[in-house]
Amino acid sequence: TANFAINQYVVVVSSNPQNGGTLSGGGTYSHGETVTLNATPSEGYEFLNWTEGGVEVSTDANYSFNATADRLLTANFALKSYTLETQVSGEGSIQRTPDKALYTHGEIVELTAVPDNGWGFVGWRGDLEGSENPTEINMNGDKSVTATFARNQYTVNLVVEPQEGGTVGGGGVYSFGDEATVTAQVSDCYLFTGWYE
Repeated sequence: TANFAINQYVVVVSSNPQNGGTLSGGGTYSHGETVTLNATPSEGYEFLNWTEGGVEVSTDANYSFNATADRLLTANFALKSYTLETQVSGEGSIQRTPDKALYTHGEIVELTAVPDNGWGFVGWRGDLEGSENPTEINMNGDKSVTATFARNQYTVNLVVEPQEGGTVGGGGVYSFGDEATVTAQVSDCYLFTGWYE
């Protein structure tokens, strides 16, 4: 009696980087048996491809093939990249450190609101809230942030010297850049001599 047995093959799978994702489907298979490998990215990672000996064999996270030999396959992952959109309401700018077009998952970006002359920072809107300045944002997705600025407010106080010399008008609260017009109405027997600050 000639006895035969079907060949058995070992399929070994590994993840690059090690914490990039979880894998299933590795093990021992009989010749011709269908092998289905599955790569599930960890949070913040995306699947790139399957490679064997440094050569790409598939870009499908669910990779199927027939077992015909021992195989050592690597699932490659990469950190996701995100965009950070910044806008301003009012007059000012936003500085970000580091300043890049794309940020990797989990990267921390420092944002600083810089008001223009005569303007003040009010607060953040969008994916960042509050009025802390500077502040930080965790890049775990595409983000959009708006810095709100408001014109500074100034008070114009008017005083008459001497008090019985007349009346004045035009005092009050003005925003930066507003034109304030003040008037002096002279009482009888008095002469207006000028404005002094």
